Amino acid sequence: MRRTIMAVGVAGLLLAAGGCASSSGNTSSAPATTPPATTSPATTPPISSTTTPAAGGSTAAPAPTAGVKDCLTRNLEVTDVVDPSGGAAGHHAEFLVFRNTAGFPCTLDGFPGVSFVAGDKGTQVGTAFVRSNARRHPITLAPGERVHATILIADYQNVDAASCKPVQVRGYRVYPPNETAAVFVPRAQTACSAPNEAAGQVQPVAPGASGA
Repeated sequence: MRRTIMAVGVAGLLLAAGGCASSSGNTSSAPATTPPATTSPATTPPISSTTTPAAGGSTAAPAPTAGVKDCLTRNLEVTDVVDPSGGAAGHHAEFLVFRNTAGFPCTLDGFPGVSFVAGDKGTQVGTAFVRSNARRHPITLAPGERVHATILIADYQNVDAASCKPVQVRGYRVYPPNETAAVFVPRAQTACSAPNEAAGQVQPVAPGASGA
């Protein structure tokens, strides 16, 4: 009887040990159940039309405001008026008057080019008029408005005739400021034909039709 009980006990222990071994084997062989990590795709914000450009870039500049353009020779009437008050010693003064004949405003700025001319072909005589030291200022002319530039004419009689080589001239060749097309302005007189003798002087354009 005692042997039977012992046998039963040993059998129970063997069954219990087998059950533990079986349970332990199942647990160690089970695969890991941790869920895989999820990643979000990289996202780049859309570029807006108002995005500030990177350094060195540029933004679209606003369209420049249209300004008043220079007066063209074809839009000017040029005449000559003698200054009744005279001029400096050894010179007499005249005014080259510029009238805007266009139907829109335009600007004159600086010195006209002036020289004596003679003959039917308008051949230049002597040296072109030299610019004075007067300061220039841009002047906008409304349609029909006038401005003037003072010219000083040297007295040829103050120069020795052999050095002056006086000749009769028909008038002036005048280039409006910043223009390459000239006009002829009649003013018959005598002038030195030798270079750099009794050269005239020209001042920049100024408001009004005369120096008054």
